[in-house]
Amino acid sequence: MPNPVKLSEFTAWCQQYITGDEKSEAQIFLDHLFRSFGHAGGLKEAGATLEFRVTKNAEAGGGTSFADLVWKPVVLIEM
Repeated sequence: MPNPVKLSEFTAWCQQYITGDEKSEAQIFLDHLFRSFGHAGGLKEAGATLEFRVTKNAEAGGGTSFADLVWKPVVLIEM
């Protein structure tokens, strides 16, 4: 269960350090988010994967895209 104090600390951290640049801040943001939900070791401890490769089908033009975070079977995050 989420800890209100940890979530409040996460919100304060975001207000102080997150400026809105996805390329440089997405991974650290997600790691801090996981820590705020009680995963002391961050997203790796929880078993999540950053920059998860997603193969596009031919109708979508083929190739590979990257999801910012996949935590199977819980959530896929694309920022």
